[in-house]
Amino acid sequence: MASPHRHAIYQDLKRWSNNVVFSKAFGAQRDALIAQAKVVLNLHQYPGQTFETVRVHYLLNNAK
Repeated sequence: MASPHRHAIYQDLKRWSNNVVFSKAFGAQRDALIAQAKVVLNLHQYPGQTFETVRVHYLLNNAK
């Protein structure tokens, strides 16, 4: 699935809502998930890493 850090956060989110999706999708599949999303969480694999604008520019350009 994911790193222990990501998995723990995913499990916490799932307790609050059944509408939480963890995805490593690319291309058209990723675009479809983003189009349906209200919120997209960009979560690094390990805690303490710096925010990288390059990682989220696509989301920002699509108002997510």
